Amino acid sequence: MGFVVAWRLESTCEQLTRYFEANGHPAAIYNVAGANRGVAKALDNAGKAHETVFVGHELTNHSRNLLETGIMDYVISHDFVGEVAAAARWIKDDLNGVTAEPAHSQILVHTRYNCGL
Repeated sequence: MGFVVAWRLESTCEQLTRYFEANGHPAAIYNVAGANRGVAKALDNAGKAHETVFVGHELTNHSRNLLETGIMDYVISHDFVGEVAAAARWIKDDLNGVTAEPAHSQILVHTRYNCGL
């Protein structure tokens, strides 16, 4: 684990731990940024990992593991390969004089039951 990743994980865990101590434990956490593992560690340390609904972003090997162990409940992500391919087609079409709105990308919601990478 790189230094920056370890720092974010520990920093997020420490900040949430302080928040829990001062304010109690929320029923749910929606993590819009990185450091899902830091959130998970803080919940686990507090004994609330399986009681708190935990929603995060981007399906990675780490978030998949958190889903499979039941610490995370949902992961919201995108089809990055599809988005890059659509962007390349849109740019190519524009260069060829075809004007169109870019296609909307599909939002994916992963749970422990559909989290295959």
